[in-house]
Amino acid sequence: MSLASAALPDMESPHLKRLLFTLALPAMIGLSANAMHQLANAYFVSQLGSNAIAAVSICFPLLIIFSAIGEGAGIGVASAVARMLGAGQQQQANRSASTVMLLLGVAGCVLAAVLVPLLPTLLSMMGSSADALPASTVYATIFCLSAPLILLQMLCDFIAISEGNSRFSMWTLLGSFALNVILDPILIFHYEMGVAGAAWATLLSALAALIAYAFYFYLGIGKIEVAPRHIKIERQALWQVVSIGVPAAMST
Repeated sequence: MSLASAALPDMESPHLKRLLFTLALPAMIGLSANAMHQLANAYFVSQLGSNAIAAVSICFPLLIIFSAIGEGAGIGVASAVARMLGAGQQQQANRSASTVMLLLGVAGCVLAAVLVPLLPTLLSMMGSSADALPASTVYATIFCLSAPLILLQMLCDFIAISEGNSRFSMWTLLGSFALNVILDPILIFHYEMGVAGAAWATLLSALAALIAYAFYFYLGIGKIEVAPRHIKIERQALWQVVSIGVPAAMST
């Protein structure tokens, strides 16, 4: 039996204002914390000099690309899953979440494989100076390699929110951000990894959040079951995700 009955709010509650506040506030806090990782990196890296902060700043468009893909997939899945749960289609919700999880992980790997060899050229086109290019290439390479983790973590956030467990999402994202802040000075200064340390801090914090979500799904804390046995590509179900997710990604 799932632990959801004790962990999740009553989505059929007639007290809509209270329900919206209960769901929306934790989601806003968590997603805001998730967006603060690069700001934390920039703060610590700025102490290494102008070339170091330029190396991190020039990679911001890559963050936008990852965010667009992750948010698009997350919003699409959240919309589809919420409607399926509301209609009592539990198995269909499990299939949609599990299938998109697989497809997004593959997309993240493909994205990393395509971008990494092109990074020196892309970063130069984006305005990186000759002095900042080596550091920006190192930072962007590690950041791109973490793409599958970042995208899957974002998808898990939206799945948890869609089933009403925005508090778990909030605490997971706050914990991930706190870990990033702790690791930044340790890796950047103590281990003298410089700009690479900031990228590794982001990667490790995303991995920690993903591990938390692995336990979340394994222990059945939420309503959705994400497992290989539920993976099934169905055109109609994927269209429900794509029709909502693509406009959301394009707006980002």
